[in-house]
Amino acid sequence: MRGSRALRERVENRILVQPDFKSLLGHDRPFPWQERLLHRMLSGALPSALDIPTGLGKTSVMAIWLSARLQGAKLPRRLVYIVDRRVVVDQATREAEKLLEQHPALHISTLRGQFADNREWLKDPAAPAIIIGTVDMVGSRLLFSGYGVGRGMRPVHAGMLGQDTLFVLDEAHLVPPFEAMLRAATAENSHLRQANKALPGVWLLTLSATQRSGSGNTFALDAADKAHPVVAQRIGAPKLITIETVQAKALVAEVIGKLGTLLEDDPSARVVLFCDARKDAVAVEAALIKSKIMEKADRVALLTGARRVHEREDASAQLARLGFTGPRDDKERDPAVLIATSAGEVGVDFDADHTVMDLVPWERMVQRLGRVNRRGAHEGSQVVVLDTGADAAGWAGRSDANPEAVRTLLGHLEKDGAEAFCGPQALRTLNRFKTAIDEASTQAPLHPALDRPTLDAWSLTSLKEHTGRTEIVPWLRGWIEEDRPQCAVIWRQHLPPEGTRETEIEQLFRAATPHLSEKLETEAWQVAEWLAERSRGIGKAAAKAKNVGDVPPVAENGIAAIVLAPDGAVRATMSLDEFRALGEMKNKEREAALPDLSSATLVVSSLVGGLSAQGMLDASIDGPVEQTAEQPKWAERYKIAWRIGFETPKDVASSVEEEDAKGDISCLPKGSGETFRIALKSVNDEVSKWLLVGRVKPGPDEVSGSGHGNYLSLRIHTADVRRETAEICSKLGLSDALTQIFDAAAMMHDRGKVAAVWQRYAWVDHRDVPSGLAPLAKTRRSRHWRTLQNYRHEFGSLLEAARNDAITALPEADRDLALHLIASHHGHARPFIRPDGCESPAEKVEGQALEAALRFARLQEVWGPWGLAWLESILRAADRAASENPSVEDTDG
Repeated sequence: MRGSRALRERVENRILVQPDFKSLLGHDRPFPWQERLLHRMLSGALPSALDIPTGLGKTSVMAIWLSARLQGAKLPRRLVYIVDRRVVVDQATREAEKLLEQHPALHISTLRGQFADNREWLKDPAAPAIIIGTVDMVGSRLLFSGYGVGRGMRPVHAGMLGQDTLFVLDEAHLVPPFEAMLRAATAENSHLRQANKALPGVWLLTLSATQRSGSGNTFALDAADKAHPVVAQRIGAPKLITIETVQAKALVAEVIGKLGTLLEDDPSARVVLFCDARKDAVAVEAALIKSKIMEKADRVALLTGARRVHEREDASAQLARLGFTGPRDDKERDPAVLIATSAGEVGVDFDADHTVMDLVPWERMVQRLGRVNRRGAHEGSQVVVLDTGADAAGWAGRSDANPEAVRTLLGHLEKDGAEAFCGPQALRTLNRFKTAIDEASTQAPLHPALDRPTLDAWSLTSLKEHTGRTEIVPWLRGWIEEDRPQCAVIWRQHLPPEGTRETEIEQLFRAATPHLSEKLETEAWQVAEWLAERSRGIGKAAAKAKNVGDVPPVAENGIAAIVLAPDGAVRATMSLDEFRALGEMKNKEREAALPDLSSATLVVSSLVGGLSAQGMLDASIDGPVEQTAEQPKWAERYKIAWRIGFETPKDVASSVEEEDAKGDISCLPKGSGETFRIALKSVNDEVSKWLLVGRVKPGPDEVSGSGHGNYLSLRIHTADVRRETAEICSKLGLSDALTQIFDAAAMMHDRGKVAAVWQRYAWVDHRDVPSGLAPLAKTRRSRHWRTLQNYRHEFGSLLEAARNDAITALPEADRDLALHLIASHHGHARPFIRPDGCESPAEKVEGQALEAALRFARLQEVWGPWGLAWLESILRAADRAASENPSVEDTDG
């Protein structure tokens, strides 16, 4: 047995120890609802919705799921926890990290830190995993359109999300279209499982304190919960609410005045000030600092809009320091104030003593109220609502909710004498006013139904273009206004020079893939406005510098911005000169010149700037942006697989040696293999500097061999893949028939590498290759990919397999599956695979290529889009595991 396998089995055995449910939850006395839900999961009877008030630990669903699985419950292996947006305080990530500490064999992928979108869960379809993602991250990948995922890997993401998965949708009321899509996916799975018991189950559990639609299978608090002292304290938390009418133009001053009154009565309080408009929040912060109500400016925090993930952890630490999250310092006597827009309403597990807020739609009011006295520990919490008297027309453009209905609901709150309270228990009494709640809430957008033809079209991932493939946004967020699509912004220090071909740019960002930690995600219209404003700022600075004889800012010739479509294709580029010129245009001309940013990734040169110290878009900030993902410390912190380096040809080294010495990156780190290079500078048509991209560990769809300097024979690799495949099939509990299919596919999956064209590509220097390894399956260094003449070894394997006795002996349906697994094990044959470069007769090759496409259609009809993709992921996972940990063979070299 290989050493690596023995180590892995020892680690996996650690997760099989009988769990301690209380230790998983992190406290000695579970809430009754948590114990009841555990018993439901142990019996395999999951509810469809969890209706638990804010502050009672909804994220413990992860611990309950893991405990049930460890006790043998037949639950999905993957729990996918979905939030509507990336939040500053990520309670779900904290929960997953705690579970990982107790059970190291658990795979987790989170929204922050070293586990940020690490995709480790893709390695083993049989391993338990928790994946935390946003609606757009999870939804796009489930629908075979993964944002930031190459076409070759999209089936793996879709298959492993669409099978053997428990979806947990937090704050489900915010994204009704996405909930509907997930329910359609689970229904599709249930339908296919009736005829095909080999498919694992898919479940959906929605979490919301404000369920939009009732469900006969909703899990809620019962009498035992309400009798629990902690639960009783939290749902009965005293929150005195007062509603005052103010003039809109006086809103900022009224907020400051009410804050002053609250702090007079409670001098060490934590107060959150909610503002609907960002401009109001910024104005409140400025007025508060000017008012001297807060003696210490560092006791004021502003939480507005989107932040880059890297800085989001700093914001989380600030909230903890101010006492809004985590345990409070009882010795702290200074007050703290948090000013927040909608960014502080959802998924942010902070606890304030008091709040002042303006009037917003009902679902947002409930979220805001849930951020005050969450634990019921403060006996005198006050909620002040400032109503500017806006009518429905006044809310037009912001929301289609009726503000008068919101006022009506607030008026119905239970009263104690002349005072009204708004704790969770009091809010529950309003559920009987269903019509008013509907009118007071933002209306769910219309959305299309998920049908099989549309899903089939998305699943044709080997086609770069397909007329039946439509944008997925309506299925995630409904038919929304054009200014609502999202856009991710990242800053890079090193972008290609002007004139670089689009194909090279796409290859660069496939090699140095945008990482979650460097992304700032917000609405595309906000990015467009920021981009336009920043271009004006750079243009003015350039003109000023020219007048005084200084070097203009952003003077280096190169690309200022690159717009990448969700599939990684270049949508637009903008040179630094073009970017400066943008700032000189008139508004309408500028709007026409701005690129389409909807659902895109905007890669901006660090020289452009526009990023505040808090990680937010700020057009007033000049470049360069100092911290980017290319820096070694950043890459190490977030466990990024790729690294950036430079290479200077020896014959021109002297001319650039001094310049290179100024940088903090001189070459690729030791042990990282080069995957891509692009020319940065040229002198007299000779390249004087190369930008290199290397990998310190394999990417999600890459494999590497060790032993004999990464040379690996086809014989030993095939044996390893068969062993890994058998192990995965065993852990998944697949039938003997399916296991036999996978073994046959594993045996033949790389036979196409025997072809002379592939061996020429792999054997760069025969003197380096130990004897006895021919033919090779993995190579330390290959010739240029053009040497392959577009030959796909999977297609060569398909030709070999079609006449192999073990394959032909299989029943027809089983043979179909085995052949498809071979053809698709690098993401092709969905439906087409290129037949180029084969030595067989043309008519035979073309016939097999056509048959591969027809075979895909037949299998998709039987297994469904997600089922077939899941089956593909099993062989691909085995191939990757065998490549990362190859057996060592004896040679005479």
